[in-house]
Formats: sequence, structure tokens, C-alpha cells
Amino acid sequence: MQILGMLTQLKSAVPWWGKIAMKLILARVPISYRQFARLGVFRHGFMDSADYALGVFRDHTRHAPMTPWVGLEFGPGDSVFSAVLAKRSGCQNLWLVDAGDFADKHPSLYRAMAEQLERTQSMEGLVSLCAADDFTTLLAGCGTSYLTQGVASLASIDSESVDLVWSHAVLEHVRVADFERLCEEMYRILRPGGVASHVVDFKDHLGGQLNHLRIPERLWEQDWFAQQSGFYTNRIRFSAMLHCFAQAGFTVEVLYERRWEQAPIGRHELAPEFQSIDPQDLLISDGHFLLRKPQARAKPVPDLPPLNRT
Repeated sequence: MQILGMLTQLKSAVPWWGKIAMKLILARVPISYRQFARLGVFRHGFMDSADYALGVFRDHTRHAPMTPWVGLEFGPGDSVFSAVLAKRSGCQNLWLVDAGDFADKHPSLYRAMAEQLERTQSMEGLVSLCAADDFTTLLAGCGTSYLTQGVASLASIDSESVDLVWSHAVLEHVRVADFERLCEEMYRILRPGGVASHVVDFKDHLGGQLNHLRIPERLWEQDWFAQQSGFYTNRIRFSAMLHCFAQAGFTVEVLYERRWEQAPIGRHELAPEFQSIDPQDLLISDGHFLLRKPQARAKPVPDLPPLNRT
């Protein structure tokens, strides 16, 4: 705990550019992801917290178009507790899709999370779903498949087989070169009338500002810079993301968008490719999109130039 506290203080004191340098160095240290996560470095969210996982699950699955339902979560992160919650909530089958094998595989974690929610939220039946002695059996008992090849994993899922897709602060981490494919695959696997619910964080992951927009794309998108760095986001802005969803065929509802009163970065500080960005896009810090696949394919949306986040 003392080491964790020291690291937290250190991170808060390091400027955004120092965090980039530090994470690029740490990403090349031969330490496993689980070891880094225990120190609070390179954590993929807080899905190993029972209350947080339940809040995320409820926020998105209330949009399920039917019961029972078939679901898919992008980026479950450090746990597969969504599988346990989904099984209890009437989900017949669930896919958990991530860009790597990040989930904690100790059954004791899931039993502890289940016990907490049974005790504090009166959610009976969770502990019995966590009785398995190994990770594989736990997933099988919940009717869940855990896929760890990112966007490429979606190719193994049948067309029109999913009712609900969701993610929470994940879509911004998809590489920009893969984002349009992700939208197309998401449209393909959803049944007509299916729904996708996505919370997207448009801030940088270096302190919650927009300092990532200072860096030119020719550096930001380099594999050595972006992969496993812990700070990469695709920098696709709000309006461009809306267009990608619509171009894939979805009807889009914005459940909320949060804004700064004043942009946290001046236009003169932006990398050249962001100089012409809509000023309103610079004000949006995060938002919640609800996408619906129509019963019949809508007329295609006119294409934009290749994604450049503007």
C-alpha cells in the first residue's frame, strides 16, 4: 500500500510529456501486465471493483432490446465479472472482446465480488455462479466466450447474432486504422433492432486534458509509440465518431455529452492536423452514444475523407 501511495503521488506530479516518456520506458520493462496492474500502472479501468462493475453493467444493459438477450462487451479489462452479472440478468450468451488477455483469472476474485454484492445490493444468486474452481469453468458456466484479439476477434462471431453491444471508455483506445472496421463489424453482428451503448472519453489519458492533440499523427500512430503504451487514444473527435457510426448504418442518439466551459488547450498549441478542428469538438470531454441497427439498411451516409479526427 505504501508503494502504491508513492506511485500515485509521483504520477500526479509528473507533467503530461513526462508521463509519455515514463510509460514508454515502463512498457519495455519485462514485467507482466498483472504485476503492473497491482501497482496501479497500465490498469485497464476498474472492472475488478464490484460496485464499479455493477454500475457499468447496469448503465449499458438497461438498453437491451429484449429478454432473454445475447450480448457482447468491448474491453472488459481486468475482470470478466460482466459474465456473472449477465448470466444472472437473463443473458443467454455473452462475448467479452479485448485487445489482450488482461482479465484476472483467480476464481477467488469473482467469489469476493459476488459476496460483496449479495451482501450490499441483495443480489442473490451471484455467489453460486462463482463456485467454479478455475477460470475456464467459470466462463463456461456463464455461457461466455473470452476473445483477446481485439477487432480481429469479431470475425469469428456470426452475423446478426447479438442483441446488445456495449463498452465503457474503450472505443477511444481502438487504433484509428481499425475504427471504421470496428463500426462495420459491430453493425454486422447485431440483429436488426439491436442496440449498441458506448461511453467514450475524449480527454487525453495523461491528466484528463487535451495534451494528446499536440503530437503529430506521424509520431502518435507509430506502432512503437502507440502499442502497449498505456496512454494511446485514437483522438477521433466527437463529430467524426458520430459520422463513423452513421456511415456504418446506425441511427445514433446522444444520451449525454459533457463539455468544458473553455477548451483546455489553445488552437495554436494543436498539431497541424488538428488546426482546423471544429471549436465545439474541443469542448467535449466525454459522451454516451446509443446506436440502433434499423430493421432495414438505411441509405448510406456520404463518406468523409480518411479519418483524421477533424
